[in-house]
This record gives sequence, C-alpha cells and structure tokens, in this order.
Amino acid sequence: MKIFPRSIRYLLFCLGVYLLLLVGMSKSQAQEQIYGSGDFILNSGPVISDTGIVIGGTIATIGSTGGTVYNLELGSVIPVSNDQLPHSINASAVNGTVTKSPDQAVYDFNTPVFLTARPDAGYIFEKWTLNDENTTPSELPFVRFARADLRGSTILLKAVFDYEMVAHFIPATRIISVTEIDLSWDQQAVGGSSYGRFKVTNTGNAQLTVTSVDYPASFSGSWQGTIAPGSAKEITVIFAPTVAGTFSGKITVNSDATAGAFTLPISAVAQQTYSLTGTSSFGALQTSPATRTYWQGSTVTLIAMPVAGYVFMNWTENETILSTDANFNLEIIREHQVWANYLPVSRTLQVSITQNSGLKKRGALYRGTISVENTGTVPVFLSDLRFQARGTGRILVNGSSSAWIEPHSTLSVKISFTPCWTRFRRLRVLAIAQDLTSPVEWAELRR
Repeated sequence: MKIFPRSIRYLLFCLGVYLLLLVGMSKSQAQEQIYGSGDFILNSGPVISDTGIVIGGTIATIGSTGGTVYNLELGSVIPVSNDQLPHSINASAVNGTVTKSPDQAVYDFNTPVFLTARPDAGYIFEKWTLNDENTTPSELPFVRFARADLRGSTILLKAVFDYEMVAHFIPATRIISVTEIDLSWDQQAVGGSSYGRFKVTNTGNAQLTVTSVDYPASFSGSWQGTIAPGSAKEITVIFAPTVAGTFSGKITVNSDATAGAFTLPISAVAQQTYSLTGTSSFGALQTSPATRTYWQGSTVTLIAMPVAGYVFMNWTENETILSTDANFNLEIIREHQVWANYLPVSRTLQVSITQNSGLKKRGALYRGTISVENTGTVPVFLSDLRFQARGTGRILVNGSSSAWIEPHSTLSVKISFTPCWTRFRRLRVLAIAQDLTSPVEWAELRR
C-alpha cells in the first residue's frame, strides 16, 4: 500500500540528498582543520572532528591515524600528520653538538629516532625546543625523553611530521659554600679525640667534584666525592691533640668549583689532664668534683671522713705533709696520690713546771711557769689546776687556769712562789680535765 504520493516521495528523496551533502561538507571542513601534512593545529575554539567529536574548549581530544589520541589544551599547538609519508628530522645546537640515531636525512613514516645533545666544555644541557617554538618536546605525547645523564639529554622522536629541533646549553656553574654544623669543641684532653661536622653545598647547576680537604694541625678528616646541583654533603672532623695548647686555622675544600667560599675557620683548645688517687685507713676520702681525672691547674677539694673512734690527722703525699685541714684544696699539677691519715681518739695532758731562778732563802719571791700540753688527738677543756706544796708560803696564779687546749697545743700559766721554809721545799701541780684517756701525772718542783 502506498502511503505517500509519488511527488511527496520525490521531495523527500531530494531533501535526504541535500542533508547528506551538507553533513559531508561539515566533515571535510573539520578534517581539513585538523589534519595536514607536517602542519600544526591550534585549538582556538570549538572544532568538530571527523568522528563528530567536539574538540574545542579547554581540552580537545583529537584522534589520528593509527589510533593515537592527543589532548590539546585551549591555545596550545600540536603537530599532526595523516599522510603516511617520509619526513625529515633536523637538529642544531650552539655551545654543543647533537647526534641522531639512525643518522639519516629522511625517515619513513613513524620511524623512531634518537637525538642526543652533548654540551661543549664549560656548558650543560638546558632544554630542547621544537620548530622554533619555545616548547619542550616532553610536553608532546609522541616525543619522550629516553635518557638523561651528566653530559646531555637523549629524546626519542617518531617521524610523523617534519622536525626542526634545537638543543640549548647554558654555562656550567659549580658554586660551593662551606658552613659549620657543629665545630664548637669543649676543652679536649691531650691524647683524646672528639668529633665535629661541617657542610659543603653546591648551589650551581652542574655537579661539583671535591678532590680533597685540608685541615690545620691536630684536626683531620677524610672525604672526597661529588655533590649534585642543589645538594650538600656533611663531613666529619676529628680533633685529636697530642700536646696542650690552642689550635686554630682554616678548613680548605679543594674542588672544581667555579665560584663560592671554600674555607671555614676552626679552633679548639687542648689541655693536659692528670689523675688523682687517694688512700685512707680508719676513714674515707671524698673529692669535689667527684672524678679521678682533672685538668691541669684545676683545684680539687679533698674531704676527710674518719670512722667512729678516730680523728683526722693530716694529708700526705710521698711522705710529705700537704695539710692538716680535714677539707683541703689541692691544685692539680701532676699525677697525684694522696693519703688521708687518721688517729685513734685520745685526750691526754702533760704538765711541766719551769722557774726563773733557784730557791735560795726563806721569804723570797720566785716566779715560774706551768705548761699544760695536749698530747692527744682531740681538744681538751682544762677546767683548773690543783696545787700541793711543802715549805711554801703562798702561790699566786697570774692568768686563767681554764681553757680549751687543741691537740699538740700548750697552755702556759704564770705563777708566783714564796717559800716559807728554807730546809725543804716542794711544789706539785695537777691539771684537772674531764674524759681524759690517760690520767695526768703530777708535775713537781723540788728544791
């Protein structure tokens, strides 16, 4: 059954033909904008690809022969080819050279080609640019960096259009700086060692090579090697003095630096040390500060601590008495070995009488001296003197007969003696004190 008349069907046929022609023109126009032998495409706005995909705007997706897909940002440029024809790849450089592998003038379509840039002496590789554009090839999806080393950079290209590559080089700089990390030594003992650190930094754009490091006397270290641009190396310093004194100078870093500071001041002090040992019986010995090794010229306090029933007597070294003080300050000038000497607690008094002249006649006045000596190890309090006399008239004491008497000390008391008889005269004196270890003998004067 015929739905439409012949005239209507003819009109519909003409309309379909017209629409097909219109769509074909749109496809051809879009394809002409995208592809061209060795040309570039600029994404400047909405473009319809041959597959009907809108590639304008911020990001454009372009499909090319072989199925490769490229993302094209708004305003960027990308070379495209759809011709399957041979292409040339040329490269140039200033202050360096470029080699191609394989080295040909023309390459079959899609042939992989390696370009290697090598700088002249004193230069380093900076970048590649493409077809007089300030565009790095790594920004393009069909160009990649295959390898990078210290001498140059190698990239891999595909012969899909004609290339004019330029390798750029810049002057090589190796800028060195030497800075302290920790070089503030405390006073070092002679014969010992301590460690410090400093840092060598390369702020240039090329690798820095350190060949050696020089140190002042008594300082040492060992390192040589390379430092990459923007990197640093920490180096250890050893201070090991063999004599006392102040040591100073400069650390010098020898390298191939083109600029920068390569020296660092350093100083330290070395001092002789001596040991102090102590021995004691019936007591203990302490030192302040509490150690056994001391700096030359330092002062150490020796502290005597007797056990119960004993008292400190003196400090000795090599049988020489250093001090009788229980707390004694000793200056360290050599190796020292001291003794703390103690005695048992003892309270003993000894009394003696001397006179100025002999006893000659009755009624005469004679003057004398009573001496009371503490021969013990602790102080004794003399409370009084006791007299016994025969043939005497009277005894007068001139001064005090009571006082503390320190060990190895003597109390002297003046007396006046007047005899009454001339035939027989005797004067006896006894010292009175408490807690005596030994009883006091009478001292006697006879005439």
